[in-house]
Amino acid sequence: MSSLEDWIDRYRRHLRRRGYALRSQEAYHQILEAFEVFLEGQGIEVPGAIDRQVMSDYQTHLYSHVRPDGRPWSLKTQSLHLTVISGFLRFLVREGALLLNPVEGIDFPQFGPRNPPRNVPTPAEVVAILEAPDPGTNLGVRDRAMLEVLYSTGMRVGELIHLRIYDVDLSRGLVTIHGGKGNKDRVTPLGTQAVDAVRDYLERIRPRYRRSAQTPVLFLSSRGRPLFRSSVARALHRYTTQARIERKITPHSLRHACATHMLQGEASIRHIQELLGHKQLSTTQLYTRVIIDDLKAVHKRTHPRERRPAKPDPEPDS
Repeated sequence: MSSLEDWIDRYRRHLRRRGYALRSQEAYHQILEAFEVFLEGQGIEVPGAIDRQVMSDYQTHLYSHVRPDGRPWSLKTQSLHLTVISGFLRFLVREGALLLNPVEGIDFPQFGPRNPPRNVPTPAEVVAILEAPDPGTNLGVRDRAMLEVLYSTGMRVGELIHLRIYDVDLSRGLVTIHGGKGNKDRVTPLGTQAVDAVRDYLERIRPRYRRSAQTPVLFLSSRGRPLFRSSVARALHRYTTQARIERKITPHSLRHACATHMLQGEASIRHIQELLGHKQLSTTQLYTRVIIDDLKAVHKRTHPRERRPAKPDPEPDS
């Protein structure tokens, strides 16, 4: 009979086969290791001994857990732990190590609706950032192409750095994103400005950066290597500073900007869902809250019934 440690290793291999990002695999593994430590403290060494009472005790354990600074874990963190463990237990059921999933019917912590995206740059700010790279340098041409693709497609930075040259169809203005979140592939439009920027990079710069004819990755470092997430983030920070934008802008901010600006342009929320690769429409609907907040501010500023007349001066005492 396999130990819990063996099953956790099997589950991690399962996540790797499903195409989960390395960071997600590591985060899941840490949560499951903490769960294993708890079970060992209860004298449980094999999956078959995990039942509803054990899971109820673990939920209480999470609720009473405190961080090094003495503060309790947030309900969101508790729910994340239970969600990851629930997936692991479903895996054990499918593999025959458990008869029933012991978390079925257990209520997870409710922490309210997710907050809408913050620090979404305005269209004018995005234009300033996109025009900041120097078109007279190799780095500037490459970075302009990267930023145009991020803003045009709303893709995640992890998806950007894994793009291959044959994922981009410049003649049709399309880009294929392989192995997105949840291991889903999708095809998204690539706007004309992004097409022109990528074509310029491919024709003039990438051949200089390429060190091997076998390198399929689209965006390369000056040494001919694939980029890291941090490389894209540092480049964006540099251009945000050059554009004299004080708010913090990250690669994910351009994803938020793409969705928000398209909704402001009256795009369908269903189309935004497909563009961003969201599994649940409720995730995409967070962007509508940004639009509604903006609409409320405009309504308050411009609607006749919101523009209160000035109060008349009080009558002088007789």
